[in-house]
Amino acid sequence: MRKGWVIALLSLLLVTALLFCANQVQASKGVPGSAEFGYGTILDPNFTGKPLGKAFTITLHMNPDWVYVPVDWAKTYPEPGKGDFKTLDQVMQFASRNDISIAISLQHAPDYALTDVGPDEGQTTELVNRLITRYPEQIAAIELFPRANTRQGWGRNASPQGYVSLLKSVSQELSGLPNPPLLVAGGLQPLAVHPQKGDMNDLEFLQGIYKAGGKPYMPILSLQFVQITAQPLLPASDSDPFRLRHYEQVRRIMVANGHANGMLWVTHLGIPAGMTDENEQTVWLRNVYSQLRAQLYMGMAFLQSSTPSTTPASPMISIIKSDGSYHPFYAAFQGMTQAKTDALIERPGHVKTNVLIKDRSGN
Repeated sequence: MRKGWVIALLSLLLVTALLFCANQVQASKGVPGSAEFGYGTILDPNFTGKPLGKAFTITLHMNPDWVYVPVDWAKTYPEPGKGDFKTLDQVMQFASRNDISIAISLQHAPDYALTDVGPDEGQTTELVNRLITRYPEQIAAIELFPRANTRQGWGRNASPQGYVSLLKSVSQELSGLPNPPLLVAGGLQPLAVHPQKGDMNDLEFLQGIYKAGGKPYMPILSLQFVQITAQPLLPASDSDPFRLRHYEQVRRIMVANGHANGMLWVTHLGIPAGMTDENEQTVWLRNVYSQLRAQLYMGMAFLQSSTPSTTPASPMISIIKSDGSYHPFYAAFQGMTQAKTDALIERPGHVKTNVLIKDRSGN
């Protein structure tokens, strides 16, 4: 009898351990040290054209590893101390009910929170602290001011030094938490060969971040392809920064600065100019995902939105279209996220150069 109880207890402990490990693996997809690529989708709480409930249903059926939630500071806090969390609360409650990892993207600092050199460090850190306090179980990563190499993204002229100073302040604020969210830095936007006034070439901006000592504060570096060419396999080119494999140039700078253990996320992907056929978009986007997944240092990609874009200037593929119907990529994405559950699927493709390979062990 006693032997039977011991076996039963050991079996229970084994099952519990396996479940715990499974949850840990699920939560860690796409992060430094993980061997698994993460499939994400974007859920914009600023979307008000249709009830959010439909977007929640679609997102759940897509079965993403992470959900990326843009947080417009100026809309959330139009005035100091007067926050509007109604829709953001709904998003976080949805994530909590369904055990979904959330990456928030802090964007668009209001005028009252801007200094001459960029977002005010004290007010930014205070806002991050408020968000973490309000959603302690939901927020697993925070992207700080994507497209920081542009005046539009940073709010002032691009400044690697100012960005690093802000990263450091937020990192220090989060370091005291028992399980701090990951910091996602940059949201680097490839620009034309001759950027507009106030903008900065993304590669030069990244090198400036390393020169200013930013490496310890950015375990993840993000890219945002507002403009993109239609052929994902075209090699990177200094004369055409809008090619998908521009990420290889970014990676070389990371490695050259001793940041080989850092990871890349893609948090925005525009639609190639002239590509209006939805079936063509679906094939193209599948190819892009396949290309990114082949890179061992590429952790996560948020290439489509569950809801229609709220930024017409940089549209991306939306699963729920403006007329309420669904984009055909909806079914394609479901197929990809179903396939990812197969045990230890080997990533397709190959890394283009050995210098770009990241050690997934985290060493």
